[in-house]
Amino acid sequence: MNTNLILLLQQKDKDDSNIWILKTTGAKKITGDVEWPDALPKNPTIKITRGVSVELLNAKGEKFVKMNYVSPTESDDDDMYCFITTACVTERKMADQCDELNTLRSLRENYMRNTQQGKELLKEYDVLGPSVVTAIAACENRSDIYDYLYQHMIMPSVAMIKKGNYQEAVDWYHGFTVKLKENYS
Repeated sequence: MNTNLILLLQQKDKDDSNIWILKTTGAKKITGDVEWPDALPKNPTIKITRGVSVELLNAKGEKFVKMNYVSPTESDDDDMYCFITTACVTERKMADQCDELNTLRSLRENYMRNTQQGKELLKEYDVLGPSVVTAIAACENRSDIYDYLYQHMIMPSVAMIKKGNYQEAVDWYHGFTVKLKENYS
């Protein structure tokens, strides 16, 4: 279903300048068989938390659906700059949605993004990841390097996460990023 929504009002939330409330008007169904959900008003309110998420609010102003923001270095298009994805997908020929990557992504989204240390590590990784991938790509023994990362960084981290030892997995990850930064950036 295609629906046009015309922006009626943009305002910053009075309590948080990172939040924008968008009210819409003029919703009109263009094509498609899917019906508009009853829980949503015909002209929904959209809440944007800059750099975090976009929410569609129901008629009561409650969250109907939330879409998390994904930075360019986390998107599928830029996974070529992620040394963890490169170790699994490129070097080991694993699926992008393999258990290892999904487990690590879950740690990132559900644990690291909710702790100060995790947020700081993710910011550092946004800068570090591309330089590490580029530096390792220039190494003749890159397959050995990625195999080492898979065996000694990724697999132990996944095991820790599956046991519920999230902070231990973050600390393990951090120890490896320090060494990678020393050696490849």
